[in-house]
Amino acid sequence: MEISRLKILVKGKAIQGHRIALRDFITITENVQKSLNNIAQKIAQDQSKEDHQIKQEIHENCQLELINIFKGSLGIELGLKQQEVQPTIFPDIGEQALQWFLEGLIDLNREESNKINKLDEKTLKNVLEIGKVFKKGINEIEFNGQIRNERKSTKFTLETKQKIEAFLKKNETVAEQEIVGILWEADWKDHTAELYTSLGQKVLVKFDESFDSKIKEAARTRVKLKGEIKFEHEQPKVIKLKAIDFLEEKGAFKTSTITYVSEPSVQKSTQNPFDNAKQLNDLSVFEGLPDDWDVDEFIQTVYRMREEDRD
Repeated sequence: MEISRLKILVKGKAIQGHRIALRDFITITENVQKSLNNIAQKIAQDQSKEDHQIKQEIHENCQLELINIFKGSLGIELGLKQQEVQPTIFPDIGEQALQWFLEGLIDLNREESNKINKLDEKTLKNVLEIGKVFKKGINEIEFNGQIRNERKSTKFTLETKQKIEAFLKKNETVAEQEIVGILWEADWKDHTAELYTSLGQKVLVKFDESFDSKIKEAARTRVKLKGEIKFEHEQPKVIKLKAIDFLEEKGAFKTSTITYVSEPSVQKSTQNPFDNAKQLNDLSVFEGLPDDWDVDEFIQTVYRMREEDRD
């Protein structure tokens, strides 16, 4: 069976002598790949609740491979990786993701388009990342896809990028509010941290140096943060910290000692920000979790969300 293909033509004054900066090439191809993975994840979640059953198939069946390079305005051709074993859960998920990606861009380029149906917010942000190359002498990226016997063509330009930015901005609101959750991880280089709410929401916390000692003290504990919160589609995404309250409940259920260890990152300071963090003995910090959740599921959710951010 013939593989589905995606031909990408990069145009602009930066493309001279059939050359492109390696960083720009990676920016384009990497974010196309991420877009397909995100779309496939959305398709799969709409049909199944068991993430662990589909993650491997998404990874395998959405992989793009470089199969050709063209002259003129720099052109490359990518193809979905041929599988030795046919997928069992979603046999056409790679092709579906590629089709959604192209149809989403086609919708964006229609003059009368005022809404985006195919591409979710996470995918739109990946497409915006592709747009970073427009600052470097590239003014248009053309996509020509062949999914089995069907051909679809579209392009990504500065105008398309501005449409996405306007759409995302329209769905953002900022308000002075409070939010409660578990402070899970801090990055001292960027002065940011992660807060996880009882609903499984991950909120980026931005703080200045005056909060360093309190952030260290609050590691892996339940806190109430006050500040300017940015919402996207009514979901809290970022808080600019102005105050922090420690929530210590009395008379809570006790259990055996549980220790949570954050994974090291080469991008972060060599100093572990949680060196002095205490073991978590009191499960009252998890008060407010939905009735059908337990602590193990909460921790698994945290690690899953962090893993998705790396994809």
